[in-house]
Amino acid sequence: MNDWDPLAARTRARARALATAKARADKAARKARKAAEALAAIEDEAA
Repeated sequence: MNDWDPLAARTRARARALATAKARADKAARKARKAAEALAAIEDEAA
């Protein structure tokens, strides 16, 4: 029996790429939220 199934390999590659993209998006969202909070704090001090 051949273990190497091109469809399964493609599916795994797609799942891995999706997970990587999601991790990047989550990281960017955290960074953006942190920046927005910092900006809000600065605006509160200025007001």
